[in-house]
Amino acid sequence: TIAKLVGTTPVTTSKFSHYIDLQGKIDAEDISYISPRLGPGQVRAIFIKRGDAVKKGQLLLKMDDAIVKQQIAASKQNTETLRTQLTLAKDVYSRRNNLWKEGIGTEIELITARTNVESLEKQIKGMEENIKIQQEQLSGSNVYSDVDGIAEEVNVRVGETFTGFMGTQ
Repeated sequence: TIAKLVGTTPVTTSKFSHYIDLQGKIDAEDISYISPRLGPGQVRAIFIKRGDAVKKGQLLLKMDDAIVKQQIAASKQNTETLRTQLTLAKDVYSRRNNLWKEGIGTEIELITARTNVESLEKQIKGMEENIKIQQEQLSGSNVYSDVDGIAEEVNVRVGETFTGFMGTQ
């Protein structure tokens, strides 16, 4: 047998780094594409940028709401006009009713006065419902996040018409 010379090294701890280059694709589990609730509109303000963390319910975009605000103001003004007319109609009805009780006037005048009051009350109720609808439209001019996450793409600018982000699968 032939003898071999063997060297020894004491065992110590040392830093070990090893790198591997990999390529891959990451697919998100929850992707949310946003769009305005009430259809396309012009963007007035953007409150996020690409890469921002967003929370569910966070305001992302503000759409143009000038026309809806004008409609609400006009509807409120029309409602106030109807309320003034209703006050007068109630006064006329009250007077006609008092005269009728004393045997003065015709029944048709009393019925007409009562019908005017009822008609104006219905018109006011209709206008109030219309204002509620318009206020809902106004709230639809804001675009909110429906999930927590990261804004991966923000491909709209102020002044552009925003129809929504459409996803492809």
